[in-house]
Amino acid sequence: FTYDGTAKVAVAAHDLYTVTEGSATNAGSYEAVVTLNDTVNYEWAQEFNGKVAWSIEKATHNMSGIEFKDKTVTYDGNEYKVEITGTLPEGVEVSYTTNKGTNAGTYNAVASFTGDANYNDIPDMEATLTVNKATYDMSGVVFANKTVTYNSESHSILATNLPNGVTVAYTGNAQTEAGEYTITATFTGDVNYNAIPSQTAKLVIEKAQVTKPVADTTVFVYNSQAQTYTIAASDLYTVSGNVETLAGNYTVTVALKDKANYEWTDGSTDDKTFTFTINKKKLDAPTDVVGRVKA
Repeated sequence: FTYDGTAKVAVAAHDLYTVTEGSATNAGSYEAVVTLNDTVNYEWAQEFNGKVAWSIEKATHNMSGIEFKDKTVTYDGNEYKVEITGTLPEGVEVSYTTNKGTNAGTYNAVASFTGDANYNDIPDMEATLTVNKATYDMSGVVFANKTVTYNSESHSILATNLPNGVTVAYTGNAQTEAGEYTITATFTGDVNYNAIPSQTAKLVIEKAQVTKPVADTTVFVYNSQAQTYTIAASDLYTVSGNVETLAGNYTVTVALKDKANYEWTDGSTDDKTFTFTINKKKLDAPTDVVGRVKA
């Protein structure tokens, strides 16, 4: 027999003999014992040891309407799980192993079923829960080119409006000298998010401009003393050739001290030159005692 919840009779009761374990309801193996009530007047028509082996086989649950499907989601901080769909047969319960997940990854879920002892074991079902990594929205991040003028201070470009959980490290920042630099921003986020591409920006430190000096006095007259072609002193440039004693024409040179970071207002870093003149001193011609000019 196959179990169906009703009593099964293998050996029916009779007035002439007594039957033990001739009927049952639950699945199992049985041995009916048949004993003649009157052995004086009755005997079995054929050889018979008085025992009848019989069984009720376990039934099989109808699981055709039950599904356990794979599931794919994207990480958002919430917990996700895979569960069976469909209505379980009466008396069947389900339990799960590794069917829940929050962090990005792959979860191999198992659905295990338990039912009545009168039914065959129900095979486990397997499904995969996949939580894909999320992608940060970097559209609001500002990491723009920057142009400044040299001022002997350090300059950098910083990324702003980073999403929550994202940190940034820089390569090439903190520049002082005039020039053009490529700054790289490297972003690090939560392990549940896809890697964030690096970004680059240009930092330009332009040379500071210096106004060409103007001399106070450009023409002198010899007086046997040192004459100075006066140009305002500055920490930004040097002045050479501006102190002379003898009459003559001289060239004064003004040179920028730091040509890497400074330039003249005309955009050049060339030395500037000025003409410095010491004229001869005029003397009156000598006269003799009678007031005549000597030849």
